[in-house]
Amino acid sequence: MSNCISPPPPSTSPTFAGRGLRLFDAPGMSFLIFASPKSGTTWLQRLLSCHPDVLCAESRAFGDYYAPHMASRPHLTLEKYTSILSGYYAPTVNGLTRADETFYRDLLFNTIDTFAATSRLATGKPVYGEKLTPYRDTAAHVTEMVREYHPKIKFVNLVRDGRDVIVSGAVQRLNLRLQQAPIDQRAALEDALERRIIPDIEFDLFLGHWTDAAEAGLRARQQFEHYLDARYERFLADPHRAVTDLFRFLGVDAGAATDPVRPYPHIS
Repeated sequence: MSNCISPPPPSTSPTFAGRGLRLFDAPGMSFLIFASPKSGTTWLQRLLSCHPDVLCAESRAFGDYYAPHMASRPHLTLEKYTSILSGYYAPTVNGLTRADETFYRDLLFNTIDTFAATSRLATGKPVYGEKLTPYRDTAAHVTEMVREYHPKIKFVNLVRDGRDVIVSGAVQRLNLRLQQAPIDQRAALEDALERRIIPDIEFDLFLGHWTDAAEAGLRARQQFEHYLDARYERFLADPHRAVTDLFRFLGVDAGAATDPVRPYPHIS
């Protein structure tokens, strides 16, 4: 494949240039789409990946979070998995014990970079980034970890009107609960959907998601040199201008996307 991009070569020394145990010469993730859940990140991910030079993926890299019994699928971050791994990986070997935080931090970062390098080889796309919707009460920690991983990353803070986030999230959750509910509990869920009633538990859940991500996203303006404010509503109102600005921020040809630019409000 003529446009296939080779991954950066591993370093011959585990402690090169003050980068600890990092294996690659540069972080593999060059941009991040950061947002509350239900803010249009899946649509934006698909749009970005239509560009011949851009791949937007989702590894759920950061956040100290594990919830095994969710309505859709288990929620587990790479950071949390690495933390669990540290409990039994090599407990009697100096440098690899659970207390050796630098090793497990760099192991996490190397895992992300390996995902990036392998995906670039598989697709031939030179620009790799991810979307990340932090789990509740993890957003501030997520931005701190992103900065430690790559302080010069291109950070896109995507914000959607909180009222729409709550409605979209509540409808999704109610439908998931309806699919899995016993027959004797379905009537109440169907009634809530039909009457467009948002239960308090869903309202509080998605309000918490939104405020947590919005606060961390605003603080990120001071944390990252390369920072872009993006608004879901602008993508709806003027998609071509909004997408052009985004591609230019990422440093790629704004006219090279292979699919028409059109918003998908039903995808979030």
